[in-house]
Amino acid sequence: MVLVDALVNWPNGKVYFFSGADYYGYDIAGEQVGPGYPRPIAANWPGLGGVSIDSAIAWPNGKAYFFSGPDYYRYDIADDRIDPGFPLPVKSNWPGLMIFGATQIQAAVLWPNGSSYFFADNGMYYKWNVAADRIEPGYPKPIQGNWPGLWSSSLRGALVWPDPGGVPRKAYFFQRSFYMRYDITADAVDPDYPRPVSGNWRGL
Repeated sequence: MVLVDALVNWPNGKVYFFSGADYYGYDIAGEQVGPGYPRPIAANWPGLGGVSIDSAIAWPNGKAYFFSGPDYYRYDIADDRIDPGFPLPVKSNWPGLMIFGATQIQAAVLWPNGSSYFFADNGMYYKWNVAADRIEPGYPKPIQGNWPGLWSSSLRGALVWPDPGGVPRKAYFFQRSFYMRYDITADAVDPDYPRPVSGNWRGL
């Protein structure tokens, strides 16, 4: 059984799940882990070996961001490596994140509304305007009461699932060995969740 530490939806048709020193490449179209996994993070993600990854998000600018405690790493997707000069502190480079006692970003996800959401370990979440590159006014807000049915702590990653019709309708949130499916239109967790990752995500 894989215990999910973090995940990132990569622009190659895969979701990468990080677990301990290893990672898994989950093929979205095939809905299963590809052959040859798990693989060691240190040998395949230059600059991330030995890093405790709390959460990750692939940005529309060709970069991915990996959060680790109070710091973050910027990863160049095309060059397949960490950019020089990282890690850097989150607080001084993502104004408005990591406040009110937050010590880590536990999940980050790009939403279909042009925003990204960051979920912290203090039960709060942040809405980030991607185009304007800033936090929206009025945030952070408590997860509880604003994300009906969702865990309010100990998240380990999130992703919006691509929809064949072009309109994303579901998102998935992970908490180690369990996950929830979130209905974007209904703005609530679907019935009968959480469920175990084992047996529902082939190869994990």
